[in-house]
Amino acid sequence: MRTLICLLAAGLAAVAVPATARPARWTTIGSTTIHTGRHSSTILVHNPRAFREIRLCSLRNSVNLHRYTVEFSRGATQSIPVRGPMRPDGCTASRDLHSPPRSIRSVTLHFPRWHQRILPHIRVEAR
Repeated sequence: MRTLICLLAAGLAAVAVPATARPARWTTIGSTTIHTGRHSSTILVHNPRAFREIRLCSLRNSVNLHRYTVEFSRGATQSIPVRGPMRPDGCTASRDLHSPPRSIRSVTLHFPRWHQRILPHIRVEAR
C-alpha cells in the first residue's frame, strides 16, 4: 500500500513539473542587416509584450559585436556585453533582463566598422 502511494505521488509530480518548468519559445521581435561602413545599428521593436530574456542571432556571416544596448519602453536601458564573435547561424547566450518582465522599445548593436562583402543579418529574439 505504501509503495502504491509513493508511485502515485511520484507520477503526479512528474506530470506537474514539466508544465511549469517548460520555458517559452523564442519570439523574433526585430532584425536588421549590418551595412558596410557602419559601427552601430538600432533595431526598433514593435511588440507590446513584456519579456524576461533576450538573445541575438546572426545569419549569413559571423559578426564581432562588442555589446548591445536594450532600451525599455519607460526609458531605462541595459547594456549587455557580448563575449566573442557570433558565428553564422549562431546565437549569443540568452541574457536575463533587469527587473523582468520588461517591454522593449529598441536594441542598439555596437560593433567594429563593417567592411566585408557578405552582410550579416541580425535577428533579436526574446521570451
